Amino acid sequence: MRRALGLFLSIALAAPAASAARRAAPRAPSVCDTELPLGVLFRFHAGAPTTPPVRGPEGAFYVGTIDGQVHALHPDGSFHWNFTVKGAVTGRLLVERSGVVLVPATQHIFALNPDGTLAWRAPMPVEIQGDLVRDGRGHVHVAGADGRLFALGERGTRVTEIAVDAPWSALPTALPDGSVVAASVSGLVVVSAPSGVRRFALELAPRQILLCPGERSCAVAGNTLRSLTGRPELRLRARSAAAAGAFLALLVDDRTLAFYDGARTAARYAVHLPSRASAPPVLDAQGTAYVPLVNGAVVAVSRSGRVLGCEQIGRGATAVALDASGLVLAATSEGNVAVIEPRS
Repeated sequence: MRRALGLFLSIALAAPAASAARRAAPRAPSVCDTELPLGVLFRFHAGAPTTPPVRGPEGAFYVGTIDGQVHALHPDGSFHWNFTVKGAVTGRLLVERSGVVLVPATQHIFALNPDGTLAWRAPMPVEIQGDLVRDGRGHVHVAGADGRLFALGERGTRVTEIAVDAPWSALPTALPDGSVVAASVSGLVVVSAPSGVRRFALELAPRQILLCPGERSCAVAGNTLRSLTGRPELRLRARSAAAAGAFLALLVDDRTLAFYDGARTAARYAVHLPSRASAPPVLDAQGTAYVPLVNGAVVAVSRSGRVLGCEQIGRGATAVALDASGLVLAATSEGNVAVIEPRS
């Protein structure tokens, strides 16, 4: 903002002074200022709120936004192409082995060729919510706003649907065993597996479903993570969770990360985070936890409880995901995207 420096100072002299003041303005402090940076491969601004990107078989990255834009990026993060879909992109995209990109939009599934042209479009009977996830049989699952879980086959044809008695509290997610699980606000958990459909009734609405160590299905409901299958029963304090093999990471509260190794019921460590978490953490195969924060940062914590680094992605609430190679995929609520190399 331009200031008057005195009654006798001309506007011509005031403008350069104001510009110099702007250049000298201190950078806004970050929670990452006292930590080592993470290895960022590239950053991209999508222009509108988005979920973490997905990676294709040839290394390209794809991201969709709530204003209906799908951006394709080369492996180095440079822009490749853009496609506009009808309606908002509701969740993370899904890339086929062929390179075709499936996009969940408000009431359609769009399929885009690797060159950015439209392959096909499938209308849905209701508005859809959340990500597209694939089960062990190759079917793509998506949630409907009316409490139906759809399984889709070739070109978006509806193969099966499962109806629940209330809106969704935990949107569909794919588990490592090939099943897809979701839950309703009434506490009903639905597991769609190759062997059939199973249902569990909980007293509280689950916010999250995951596969815990020991091949046990678990749910986070209220402030508790509890096992749905397997013995002995697991019951731990948690607001959200992540699991990878024998490792389990829990956000005990908004600023405390606890780590469990194997079947132990005592935490290996508990770390106080530099700011509040904004979404569930993710865990890689080495037990490193990546926690997204409300102020646009991502912090990495080793399996021994040592903070490995911190990276400021933006200024808004952040979400993270992992791809099959271990890359950390981050996005913030103002549309900033980053791809981060794993740390150990």
